[in-house]
Amino acid sequence: MIEIKDNLNRSIYIFDNVSTKTQHQSFYEFVIRSNFNIGFSDNEVIETSNHKYLHSRYSLEAIIQSGFKEILEQSEAWELIKDKEVDRATINLSTPSDTNFIHTHVNTLTAIYYVNLDWKPEWAGETLFYSEDLREIIFASPYTPGRLIIADGEIPHTIRVQSDSAPHYRFTFAIFFKCKP
Repeated sequence: MIEIKDNLNRSIYIFDNVSTKTQHQSFYEFVIRSNFNIGFSDNEVIETSNHKYLHSRYSLEAIIQSGFKEILEQSEAWELIKDKEVDRATINLSTPSDTNFIHTHVNTLTAIYYVNLDWKPEWAGETLFYSEDLREIIFASPYTPGRLIIADGEIPHTIRVQSDSAPHYRFTFAIFFKCKP
């Protein structure tokens, strides 16, 4: 585990290899069989609201059935989230033609799992975390299959769009845990 702090002392935790190859493959198959919907938006700002994204939402029961809860329970990350209440879970599907905006998730602890089975550094697709004033990137997480990031949802963040040479679909599984304001 690696911990990074932002300028307001909020944490970003990085966990690699949280799943076995078999678990990762199984969860990937669950993800690609998901029913995706159009309409998810990173925020409600009028200038960016015409950008809609493909996503698939899941309940806590579905997370358990998918096998992902077992992956979490076996990981070092479990200590950070075991007592948290799940607010929602979403599979995000990104494409090279998407436009992504910096956003936050208020009163939320966010877990992001990189689902694709293979990803090369030259394909981009990093998750970028910014300083509060949005002037500096404080951490850029390369898209690393099997990586789990847990971060304070109020840290401004976005996705760097994947390159045209990357696989057309970049999948992340995000679980949002409620935090008290």
